[in-house]
Amino acid sequence: MPQGVETATSQWTVPVNRTTFGVLSLGAFIVTALGLTTGTDWQLQFLAIAITSVAILALKSLAPRLGLIDHPQGHKTHDGDVPVIGGLAIYIGLAFTLPLTALPGSTIFALLASCGLLVALGALDDRYHLPVWARFGAQVGAALIMIEWGGVMLTDLGQLVGDETFTLGRWSILVTVVATIGVINSMNMADGLDGLAGTLALATFGMAAIWAASGHPEIACIALLACSALTAFLAFNAPLPSRDPRARVFMGDAGSMMLGLLIAWVLITLSQGPDRAFPAVTALWLFALPLLDTLSVMLRRMLRGRSPFAPDREHLHHILIVAGYSNRAVVGIMFVGAMLFAAFGLLMFKTGIPDYWQFTTALGVFVLINIALRRAWRVQRILHKFSQRG
Repeated sequence: MPQGVETATSQWTVPVNRTTFGVLSLGAFIVTALGLTTGTDWQLQFLAIAITSVAILALKSLAPRLGLIDHPQGHKTHDGDVPVIGGLAIYIGLAFTLPLTALPGSTIFALLASCGLLVALGALDDRYHLPVWARFGAQVGAALIMIEWGGVMLTDLGQLVGDETFTLGRWSILVTVVATIGVINSMNMADGLDGLAGTLALATFGMAAIWAASGHPEIACIALLACSALTAFLAFNAPLPSRDPRARVFMGDAGSMMLGLLIAWVLITLSQGPDRAFPAVTALWLFALPLLDTLSVMLRRMLRGRSPFAPDREHLHHILIVAGYSNRAVVGIMFVGAMLFAAFGLLMFKTGIPDYWQFTTALGVFVLINIALRRAWRVQRILHKFSQRG
């Protein structure tokens, strides 16, 4: 029996082998179980997996003509040329399934418009390597669409000082835009290893969906559809064993920026209003690992007189790789870490820990991460010993 089924004869054909089929099947089972557990429409989640998978297969053969091929150069050290069509495929999966939900038409339009702007600009950036100001402008535009058309906005930050709610008032729009750009760029900078950005987003969406199921089914639906599309993408992107390297695809800026916006949309919606699922500081914990890592790296760059957006290899996942861990191990460690951060934040909220203590704890973790990463060579030596024992 053949190990793979060739869908075409060109070098860009995706060999859909047993490993990929296995991951897709497992992902479909897990997402369906989540759908049944949270009371959402599991058929839509299954459909999102199928459409995203078909989109990947179709777009991969078009990638050379579109110029969406990532070549190893500079800080990019992957082997061979890889199609950068994952973000486009995820968007297609969402674009076909979101209109089938019970979400208001205005919400669906705002979601697809804001995500579409970032996907279009991201694809152009993947093709032509646009300047920072172009990406920044698209991120601002997407955030404003989310605010004006979607009605999603930070109005307060919870009880950060005593028992008084810290309301934003006229600063709401500005703070929302800044926060959204922060999440978008954190996800973009996390896209440094096969499967990493996708699994980190999967952790956030999964925890948010489970927590939102009872009081916010519409947000749980958005999060689960994102999980479904990500499951299909990860089957072609994650560092899986026994897979033909030609099956690999990358997410690209189109995907990472879109996922960042979706995460901001979900977390802001769940943390605002009288029927909020949790306060804003708890939302921070659901995305804490990539956010704190990004803030630490950007702070160190600025202290050295460099642009905070300048590429380097000083993120936590880079340190773990240098310490001797495999790509697969790093993705697993980061995924578990993200889940633990999210669970810890939700546990603090559930047990009644005040917002200001949750925020103080987050600041403490940020300081510890920054100290550790500033002494990266020592951390690498310690981690290398652990990896050798493993």
